[in-house]
Amino acid sequence: MRYAHRQVRPSSLRSAMTLVEILVAMAIAVAILGTMGGIYSATTRAVRRSTMQDRVFDEAASIATTIERHLKQFVPRIDQEQWTSSAIAFAASEGDDSPQTQHVRIWSEDDSQVAMEVRPSGDLQPVRSVIGFEKGQLQADVGFTFASDFQGLDPVWKDELAPGEHPRLVRYEVTVAMPEALQMRNAPVKQVKLSGAVALVD
Repeated sequence: MRYAHRQVRPSSLRSAMTLVEILVAMAIAVAILGTMGGIYSATTRAVRRSTMQDRVFDEAASIATTIERHLKQFVPRIDQEQWTSSAIAFAASEGDDSPQTQHVRIWSEDDSQVAMEVRPSGDLQPVRSVIGFEKGQLQADVGFTFASDFQGLDPVWKDELAPGEHPRLVRYEVTVAMPEALQMRNAPVKQVKLSGAVALVD
């Protein structure tokens, strides 16, 4: 008995190979697109996190700069001074060459923002403002310590000074954080702390 062998036409073989190639190409494309999508998502999260972290740092720097600027214009007026860990009040020059003084008060308000009140000379109404660029969009806090005495070269820091006691150094620490509602799930923004000390000139 003779067996008849079917011959596969070249065109049929070529069609089968083309279908396999298409399926392989599609699988490779899906893999590449998935990888690119993951990279894009990770990059987007990193950019957003970096932008938010910059906002927090810039806010802390703005608050610290404002505090230092006013402390450097300090004018000794015992009856106008308050030195506590959460609030300071003092007289300050209205300008580098101005003989006029103004009363400045800086404090933490509800542990969510740093406020300042400035009352110009002449018994005018005080002007209250929130320090920083974000104006309450971020959580900000400030704490103070003071040194009026030294042990050798080391300042003796206190959380509060008695009435009539002048600080020779004022140290501040500004803390700024992103509210939880604005935090990213997979990449939370760290809080920023900036500190510094200002020598008061009598």
